[in-house]
Amino acid sequence: MTNNISTNLDELIEQEHRRAADRIAKLKRAAAAEQQGDLYDRLAREAADALAAYGQGAARDFFLEGVLALPDDVAEMIRIFVHDEVVLSVPRDHAEDVKQAVISPFESMQLPCVEGISIPVLADSAGPEATWQGVNDAVSPRSPRTSTAQGTRRLPAPCQDL
Repeated sequence: MTNNISTNLDELIEQEHRRAADRIAKLKRAAAAEQQGDLYDRLAREAADALAAYGQGAARDFFLEGVLALPDDVAEMIRIFVHDEVVLSVPRDHAEDVKQAVISPFESMQLPCVEGISIPVLADSAGPEATWQGVNDAVSPRSPRTSTAQGTRRLPAPCQDL
């Protein structure tokens, strides 16, 4: 009888060992698939980031090329750059002339591209306005006001001649 118990116990241990081995094998396969998925996800993200960095770098270069092509008297009116925007302080009676002087260098740029393909560079103006909120409303009139608690801010003193 002891021999039977021992045999049954050995069989039970063997069965549990096989079940555990099967579970471990499944876990290892799942972990390997997850790591492989993570690898592919990471590679896809890195590729997307590389393309985005190239595009953003090229956009920055073209933006700066346009800024450097601005006439000196217009360049002196620049107050700040915000991403791909130029904020200027301009006397209201000169606004249309300055607008054209700013837009022209940007729209006359030639982007490098495949032979026979032309990519237009479009530029526009959102001014003149007397407040930052006014410019924001001119660009996107339906956008919610982000500074309602503070009210609209007036431009700095040099800009009051708008």
